[in-house]
This record gives sequence, structure tokens and C-alpha cells, in this order.
Amino acid sequence: MLEELIKLYLHNRNNFLRAYFPERMARPMILFVKRQGIKHKIVGCEIGVARGANTKNIITVLGYENIKKLYCVDPFASWECDGRVYDFSSFEAICKKQLRRYMDKIEFIKKKSSDAVEDLPGDLDFVYIDGDHSYKYVFADLMLYYQKLRYGGVIGGDDFSGDYLGVVNAVIDFKNKLGLKLYSKNRDYWLIKEK
Repeated sequence: MLEELIKLYLHNRNNFLRAYFPERMARPMILFVKRQGIKHKIVGCEIGVARGANTKNIITVLGYENIKKLYCVDPFASWECDGRVYDFSSFEAICKKQLRRYMDKIEFIKKKSSDAVEDLPGDLDFVYIDGDHSYKYVFADLMLYYQKLRYGGVIGGDDFSGDYLGVVNAVIDFKNKLGLKLYSKNRDYWLIKEK
């Protein structure tokens, strides 16, 4: 058994850590949500699901039994962002295969985030944004999905770094517009909905 674990670790360190130490690979925002001690079954949303690795980690870290519903928003299409073309059209099958044992907790919404917002309830505990990283779309996602949070809910995402100035500028402008406190750790950022 130990020999098999060592082989798995050497073959793919990140998959090994996700499987056996999910909190080590967890996004800081999701760990923050976990520490909030939510007393009811959690309802959340992830924008930009891709292959489903982060989705699986969210469910593992928050606890399968603690999740009521996780809305997964992704058009699984190709698009251009900051001069680069991203093609996620082949990811849908990979994602659904990876998440097959969690399907009773997941609802896929195969739309752009701006169109999917109408399909969500208005009492989300968290929204994790990892879609189009250009300023326009990050700012729009923050504005649209902030309205879907319950008071005390958390909105945030990843790539809050100098490599993604569209994300950084959109987050700072959103924070300033609403007068919110910004939290950040290891390229993740998050804000809490206040009354």
C-alpha cells in the first residue's frame, strides 16, 4: 500500500495531495467559508468549472454532507481574453466524469455567467469566480452575483495577482464602489456581503 502511495505521489503530486490532503490544496477562500461555521446546508456557486478539479476540492473541503447544492456555471465553449484564445469545449465530458459521484449535489448551468445568474436562488452562501479574467467580465460577475448572496455570504475567486491585472483592477474597483473589506491570500481574494 505504501509503495502504491509513493508511486502516485511521484507520478502526480497535486492529484495525490487533493485526494489524501484536500485542505492542503484548498483555495484560501473556500477554507474561509469552511471556518465561518455555517449551521445550515451550504448552497454555493462556482463560475468557471473547466475540468472540475476545483469543484471536487470545494465539495471535499466543505464536506459532502454539508452541501445542499453547488451550482456550476460554465458555457464549456471557447472565448478570447486579453488576446489569448481559450478552448474549454472539450472539458464538459471530462468534468462530468470527474464529478460523477457528486451529481446529486451539483447542478450544471451551461451558460455564460451573465445569463446564468437568473437561474440561481438569492440566498447563496458563497460564489467562487474563475471565469473570464478580463476586467469587464470580472467586474460584471462581482456586481451580478453579489446580489445573489445572503447577508454574510462570501464572494471571491482566484488569480488576484500581477499576472491578471484585469482581475486585480476589477476587484479593487468593486470593493471601493461598495465600501467592502478585501481579504486576500495566495492569489485568492474574497469579500463578505454586508447589510
